[in-house]
Amino acid sequence: MKTTCLINNYNYQRYVGEAVESALCQTLPVEKVVVVDDGSDDDSIRYLRRTFGSDRRVAIIEKEHGGQLSCFNRGIREVNTELVFFLDADDRYQPQLP
Repeated sequence: MKTTCLINNYNYQRYVGEAVESALCQTLPVEKVVVVDDGSDDDSIRYLRRTFGSDRRVAIIEKEHGGQLSCFNRGIREVNTELVFFLDADDRYQPQLP
């Protein structure tokens, strides 16, 4: 079963990289990680592009500030897998369930 992880980000440059890495490092790998930036002004986009821009598994989307739900609504258009997992930019997944 193919999966996508959808991450919303707003001014969490300090944390968002760890969130993306935690999604990519699952023992059952995700097909795609979609990061939707909600108009951050803390250099999040530059960091994401520098760190993950060459990883074909990671899609980085910029949009004007509109709140968490607007990020999910925008990001869901990029999903073409059977399952979607949601993750806030300041959260982490464990590599596997106990």
